[in-house]
Amino acid sequence: MFDDLNNSPEVKTKTEDIFAGVEKNTIPTNPKPVPFQPVEPAASAENLESLVPGNENKKYFIIGAIVLALLVLAFGAWFLLNNFSAFFDKKKNAEAIPPAVNNIVENKVELVPSTFIPPEPATTSLEAVLQAETATSSVVATTSIPVVEVEKDTDGDGLTDTSEALLSTNPLLPDSDSDGLTDNDEVKIYKSNPLKDDTDGDSYKDGDEVKNGYNPLGAGKLIQ
Repeated sequence: MFDDLNNSPEVKTKTEDIFAGVEKNTIPTNPKPVPFQPVEPAASAENLESLVPGNENKKYFIIGAIVLALLVLAFGAWFLLNNFSAFFDKKKNAEAIPPAVNNIVENKVELVPSTFIPPEPATTSLEAVLQAETATSSVVATTSIPVVEVEKDTDGDGLTDTSEALLSTNPLLPDSDSDGLTDNDEVKIYKSNPLKDDTDGDSYKDGDEVKNGYNPLGAGKLIQ
C-alpha cells in the first residue's frame, strides 16, 4: 500500500501568496509620530472663581455688610456719649439748686401757730387816756345842764385831739402809721401800736394781718 503511495505522481506544492493581487500602495504603513506640544496648565483658583456666577456680587455684599456694621457701631457710641453727658448735666443742675421752697413753706407755717397768745396789757398812759375819755363821755351823757362841750376830733378817727396829743399820733390823719387800721381801732380794739405799722415785727402790716384773720400783736389767729 505504501508502495502505491510512493509510486504515485509527485504532487508539486507551492506556497500561496496571500498578498497576491493587492497593490503595494494599498498596504498600510505605520503613522508618523505626533510632534510634542506643551500641555496647557489647569485653570487657576482665581480664574475658576471668576467663572463661577455670583462671586462678584458676594464680594460686594460682604463689603456692604462691613460698612453697615461700622456705621451702626459709630451711631451707638455717639448715642451713648450724648445720653451720659445729658444725664450728668441734669444731676449737677439738680444738686446746684438750693431747697429754697422748703424754707419758705416752713417759715409760713411758723407764722400760724395753733394756739392764740393773748395780747399784752396796754401801757399805763394808754389806759389813762381811755379812762379819761370814758369819764368824759359819761359826764356828757348823764349831765344835761349845763351842757359840756365835746372835745374836738379833727381827723374823725374816734380819738379826740387831746388823746392823740397824749399818744403822739397825728390828729390830722385817722391812720397815723398808714398800716390800714385807724388810730382808734389800734388803741381801743386791737391794742396795737398806732405809731408802728408792724407791731409784732413779723414783716406784715397790722392792717394786713387783721384783714387776713391774724393777730397783729404776735403769732396766731385773731379771735374777736
